[in-house]
Amino acid sequence: MHFKIIGEPRTDLLGRISIRVEASPPGAVVEVSWSPMGAHAFADYEGWGSNELKVLRCAIDEASRYMREHPEKRSLYRAI
Repeated sequence: MHFKIIGEPRTDLLGRISIRVEASPPGAVVEVSWSPMGAHAFADYEGWGSNELKVLRCAIDEASRYMREHPEKRSLYRAI
């Protein structure tokens, strides 16, 4: 599986950093909401089979790695 960050992170409605991660295979886009306290991932699961959780966990890992490499983007996070 390969993962790629799509676009720039932005702040979501809850003040977390929202990062889009492309997972291939299965060729899906996973939305990861990241904060210093943890991360949450969601996507359309249709047709992924038994790899759903693996894809979501790996996307969270990729988003967390990206944030470690770009600490200047943490300023997007707003505690509400």
